[in-house]
Amino acid sequence: MAVARALNGVGLAMVVPAIFSLVADSANEHERGIAFGWLQVTSHIGTILGGLLSVSLAGGSFMGIPGWRLSFHLVAILSVIVAVLVHNFAVDPLFSGHALSM
Repeated sequence: MAVARALNGVGLAMVVPAIFSLVADSANEHERGIAFGWLQVTSHIGTILGGLLSVSLAGGSFMGIPGWRLSFHLVAILSVIVAVLVHNFAVDPLFSGHALSM
């Protein structure tokens, strides 16, 4: 479990600064506070909903798969979906030629 948590920490250490950088680069100076506010709100809502879903699934089983294991699979599937959506639709203004004038 310690190795899994360490790998999770490494992954978060790579993703979180990139998310903050993308939000900071995408929002102009006057809208940056609102953008970071929405980022935090959606992050906390996701944490709450993820915790509720995983705890409610943990005690049971679905089609022979233990609920705690199903929770891990759901997180993996959702992470891949989000990664594909970000790859296809997110535009980094500094690398797209549409840099904001500061």
